[in-house]
Amino acid sequence: MKALNIFEVIRKTTSRIEPFHSEFLGEALRVSASGDRSLFDAVWRLAAPAGWDIPHSPRIETEEKAEEDRKDRTGGRRIDISIHDDKRGRLLGIEVKTTKASAKEGQLESYLDGLAKKCGYDKKDEDRIAITYLTPFNRGRAGEHAKSLPTVEIFDQFQQVHGNARHISWLDIADIAWDGNELWRQHRAYVHQEISNYEQLEKIMSRDRSFDIFFSEDAIEKFWSEFPYDGKKDAKTGLIVDLKEHKDDVSRLVRAFEFLINDTEYVAAGANKQNDVSETLMAPFLGSAYAPIHRAIFDLARRYAHVWLAGKEDYGLRVAHKDHSSGVSLVRSKGERYLQIGQSR
Repeated sequence: MKALNIFEVIRKTTSRIEPFHSEFLGEALRVSASGDRSLFDAVWRLAAPAGWDIPHSPRIETEEKAEEDRKDRTGGRRIDISIHDDKRGRLLGIEVKTTKASAKEGQLESYLDGLAKKCGYDKKDEDRIAITYLTPFNRGRAGEHAKSLPTVEIFDQFQQVHGNARHISWLDIADIAWDGNELWRQHRAYVHQEISNYEQLEKIMSRDRSFDIFFSEDAIEKFWSEFPYDGKKDAKTGLIVDLKEHKDDVSRLVRAFEFLINDTEYVAAGANKQNDVSETLMAPFLGSAYAPIHRAIFDLARRYAHVWLAGKEDYGLRVAHKDHSSGVSLVRSKGERYLQIGQSR
């Protein structure tokens, strides 16, 4: 039986998982700093500039607000984790990302400026303030995919103006041998299984980009991370999924499509669409060996007014779109056993 993992439960409950992981890491650092120091000391060595001594009594804050810059209004944001070495007058800020899609250009510069002003430091004083980027993969961990990751590009740009910058991977954190409680062990497992999963990285990097243009980067990344499939996509036919291999993946398949259906950036959620398929067409799918999967797809059209079914022989699941009056196809059946996703349009 698969072991219960609380972080997997959180992922299924909300799409905003990033705050949970930054708060959890911040609390783990506090616990470690006041007891078994192996976690805190290891994180400090990874994230702090070379030559910065490990603070004996660090002050660790989460969601600390940087001073607002009245001129450009880019300040006032909250950095995920800040570690203050009050004895030496140093500040280490850690900005946390659990997906590459949440990366924002200029965000690290904004934190550097805001925190320096708030603490009375000169942002160019490399012995007082430093910013570290914690993401699923850094250049060393991403390998050949590093050049395609926005988090790596954003960090490289930031490092040009801030020599103290460090880029670390969640895998670096998970590799730390800390005798924490069961929650820490669950989190380490979750990092490898979800946040920094190499198979998911390969899947996202090799996906059919023609499908991506209809949805936001965040929705697309979550879709491809969640969608259960093995195999490669063809440039002309897209991804062909053999349902025989995915009979136990109904909930993950549906959840993956819901990331696209709920993409408020591009999807016209206020539309009201009607199905354009006959009962005769649907009957063979509902009577097949793969009925639970087809039924779950049909149910998406029932639960969301802006989603509908269309087709004459095979069916297609479509979603209303702000830029396309006829909507966008999410998936098409290819007989009862196969689904087609990401086909050329």
